Amino acid sequence: MNFIEELTWRGMIHDMMPGAKEQLEKEMTAGYLGIDPTADSLHIANAAELVNNYDWMKNFSFLEFIRDIGKHITVNYMGFVF
Repeated sequence: MNFIEELTWRGMIHDMMPGAKEQLEKEMTAGYLGIDPTADSLHIANAAELVNNYDWMKNFSFLEFIRDIGKHITVNYMGFVF
């Protein structure tokens, strides 16, 4: 049973973007999952690996982050994302 069949069997697929099934059957596909806490649903169409942001951000101090990365992001965007 492939991933889509497994999720369908478990009743976990409500809707799917056109072409997603074919893409997942064709090759390993990476995805990004951003969770909107105000949304009434969550959609995932691939295997997910949950990671803690701390694992890859722990070596950045706040000042280093703002200096090296934050300069590329507007305050409006950061307010929307964070």
